[in-house]
Amino acid sequence: VNGLIAPMVESPYGLKNFVTALRQVAPKEQYQYIFKGFNVETITTFRQLDEIFALPEIKDISSVSIGRSDLAGSLSAKVDDPEVMKIVREVRDKAKSIGLFVSVGGGITPLNAEKVATQIEPDRINTRNSGFSLKRCPDIRKAICEALKFEIALLEHEASQINDTYQRIKGRAEILKERMRQ
Repeated sequence: VNGLIAPMVESPYGLKNFVTALRQVAPKEQYQYIFKGFNVETITTFRQLDEIFALPEIKDISSVSIGRSDLAGSLSAKVDDPEVMKIVREVRDKAKSIGLFVSVGGGITPLNAEKVATQIEPDRINTRNSGFSLKRCPDIRKAICEALKFEIALLEHEASQINDTYQRIKGRAEILKERMRQ
């Protein structure tokens, strides 16, 4: 593990707790080399962002990842809703103003990835399992399309593994039932 991203940090306390816990579990000589970030995923977080960014612990953080799906859900909106895009842009601006790296994900499609790239201008766009630096990605639509294909293949593989395990367990149960009939 070379880094950790704290999910659902919704308050200054949440971020402070994350940093404190990491300091307690990480060896002192390694702590500074661990990538540390947190997710901005709800309107609650957004409303407390100035207080979160004012904490002394923010100096230990390298990155924010903005999760549009949960953020939109907390607003009863869609990920591409103008209000969601406005909030994401504001989070991006505040994060960049204090030197944080910004990644945006949540409901990313090949089409809306271009919109995120041009309207939000994050450092990175991410899907659940892949991320792309906009500086190094000449065609974000194609990259996201390939990432989604990869994620489909990953899920199909996982489903086949689950099915294999299910069949093995079911077979073992049948063997035991047969033993009971003897």
